[in-house]
Amino acid sequence: MSRKYRMEKMSWQEIKAAINPNTVVILPVASIEQHGPHLNIDTDSFNANAVCFRAAERLENTLVAPLMPFGTSSNHINFAGTITLKLDTLKAVLKDYVHSLVHHGFKKIVILIGHGGNIGACNAAAEDVREELKVDSPEVLVGVTYLGDLIKEGYKCLESGIIWHADEFETSFSLYLNPDEVDMSKAIDEVPRSPRGLYVFREELLTSQLVNYGLPMTDQCTDSGTFGYATQGTAEKGRIIAEELIENLVDACRTLEQVK
Repeated sequence: MSRKYRMEKMSWQEIKAAINPNTVVILPVASIEQHGPHLNIDTDSFNANAVCFRAAERLENTLVAPLMPFGTSSNHINFAGTITLKLDTLKAVLKDYVHSLVHHGFKKIVILIGHGGNIGACNAAAEDVREELKVDSPEVLVGVTYLGDLIKEGYKCLESGIIWHADEFETSFSLYLNPDEVDMSKAIDEVPRSPRGLYVFREELLTSQLVNYGLPMTDQCTDSGTFGYATQGTAEKGRIIAEELIENLVDACRTLEQVK
């Protein structure tokens, strides 16, 4: 039997037995939000879980905590099915979540952000927890990483020039990780409008804008919810991106496992 690493599939006794000084726990934080006509609203959640599971399979002392499926997605709220939490709500929930893990004996925690809109809340929650633990539990390490930051070279396989949402990138990623849930017969291409001329859609807004004005309302930019060229997505492009991302996550967790 393969090693258990999915905490939601383990009993409390199995989890307790798995905790040791080298144990790393990855906490995926994603979203439930529209992803165009061809992708499900749980796209970020499924994909975040999938990369965490594939990374943990390659590691000896890493567990994956139950997914936090809801995130900050107010920019998509005018599209049916989107569920959004206020930034302070998400931050408060994450702090309680991490403190629960620490209470059980986990000392190495990595928050894995699977949705760009969560970056602010996740970083703020981690910083608050570090501040709260630094006197009584200074040995606890709370790290944060964003899926997009774990991809360095993989983006080069993309052809369309727009990396944003429900696009060539996310479609390719999903075709590789979750092909049965992608309906390419509904995939469309839509070049997003730029409200007030402030937004550049060639790259991920959160990492490319010189000044961050927040995410624009999706329905001001696109009618379909697709930003870019979904029809150019392929499973092979998704494989190239996912393999690099997962390997980088494995390397980060393996390094953390060895920290004394």
